[in-house]
Amino acid sequence: MNLENNFKSLFIRLYGKEEAETCIKRLKNLFEKYQFKFESQADKRQGWTEEDAILITYCDVIKDKDKPEKISLELLEDFLDTYLNSAISSFHILSFFTSSSDK
Repeated sequence: MNLENNFKSLFIRLYGKEEAETCIKRLKNLFEKYQFKFESQADKRQGWTEEDAILITYCDVIKDKDKPEKISLELLEDFLDTYLNSAISSFHILSFFTSSSDK
């Protein structure tokens, strides 16, 4: 099973089939948007250095009280573009479900 199918299966369980298609499209856009940026940085050097800053976050930590219908990944993208675009080298999105270590 490829990565897209893994995400699609998860999104269907979380949001239903129709909304899952929208989530997949948005996730693909995020991957395409940031993949080029990070690949171009990786081409310049090998590995990470002390100059790198990596953001590790859950995808649903940012909420918009004025637009509660806005999808978490879209809010995260807006936040990264607005506030952290030049401040971080990469980011890692943790699973949608909190792990047992977070309780």
